[in-house]
Amino acid sequence: MDSNKGEALRCLDLARQLWKGGDPAKALRFVDKSIRLFPTPAAEQLGNEIRESRAEPSGNGTSGSSTNDDSGSGERQGQESRGTAPSSAAESGNGGSGASASAATDYTPAQVEGVKRILKAKDYYDILGVTKEAAEADLKKAYRKLALQFHPDKNKAPGADNAFKAIGNAFAVLNDADKRRRYDQFGPEAAQGGSGGNNGHFHFRNEDDITAEELFNMFFGGGFPNGNVHVHRRHNRGSQRDHRHQPQRNQFQNHAHPMFHAQQANTGSDILRVLPLLAVMAVYVFFSIASNMYAPPYSLWFNSDYPVKRETTITPADLSVSYYVSRIFERDYPEGSAKLKRLEADIVRDYTENLKSRCGMERNQQHHDIEVARWYGDTEKVDLIEKRYLRACDRHRRFKKLVLAS
Repeated sequence: MDSNKGEALRCLDLARQLWKGGDPAKALRFVDKSIRLFPTPAAEQLGNEIRESRAEPSGNGTSGSSTNDDSGSGERQGQESRGTAPSSAAESGNGGSGASASAATDYTPAQVEGVKRILKAKDYYDILGVTKEAAEADLKKAYRKLALQFHPDKNKAPGADNAFKAIGNAFAVLNDADKRRRYDQFGPEAAQGGSGGNNGHFHFRNEDDITAEELFNMFFGGGFPNGNVHVHRRHNRGSQRDHRHQPQRNQFQNHAHPMFHAQQANTGSDILRVLPLLAVMAVYVFFSIASNMYAPPYSLWFNSDYPVKRETTITPADLSVSYYVSRIFERDYPEGSAKLKRLEADIVRDYTENLKSRCGMERNQQHHDIEVARWYGDTEKVDLIEKRYLRACDRHRRFKKLVLAS
């Protein structure tokens, strides 16, 4: 049904033009066509207005009778498109009308209202229906209930697919401690951590993230990762360490209990039990040292490791980039040194890529808001959203010119 939404909205716009131009008969036909393709409250409201105006007595008995017949015919068409055709239509044996009514009853008014609530939610907590103090168990409980309720295979209401994606996106962010912290502090853009793709309030796809359907399958199929919905597909050291050595940590846990009863085993068994523990400890120490050796000298966001704020000096004043460094930063990067200038050039390029990702999220959010406004038939809001200022896109355009010129 979503594939017909665009055509339904075009029919509705054309019906409005014909109605304003004084041709209610054609306007009503396009309204009924819009409802058959994709029922919306705006189309039903316009259809009722046209029918009420045509039902007013004109003083000519013949003309009034014809108008009422046309209105009744249009009303029957509108009823059939909403799955409420009168009993005579069901008894007429018309297979096409029966099929249309059967297809239209695939969703209930309650499902339509539920979709509206999700799409109009003000933030991720509102989507899941939880408070900002909700624990991990509360988030999973809310997601389990909503995912089953709005899954496209079960909910056929208009917009249910977008609502399902919004639920998955909200859970993916709030169930990850780091993303949730950034989201609470800076909003949905920061929750993506500059990785691009999805994301904004309802950006549902990231090349490095799982889709809403994959999240659903993992959650209900027993493969759900503990405490973190994000699936790392890039080959960075941190994610490889976390996933590659998970079996070894489990192996340590499995062997920890027999260690308390070592006196009941012979010396050879004791050595075999200790070896996995020693291997895990050695790997942990190795990666801890390696991560400290290759830690980046700056961060675009404040944290305990990078508490000192600085501004780039190689860019114009109106395009300076804020970044954060450690307390011993100046020891390795003295002021005015060529090494510092090279680092700031890298910072500008990194920030430009971050702006590109945020620009993509702004455009996705704008596109989503336009679709919602069109679904409600609010053309004025569509115009306002299309003229919305996209700050990240504007800054990305300016920084891109700066990078190309350097």
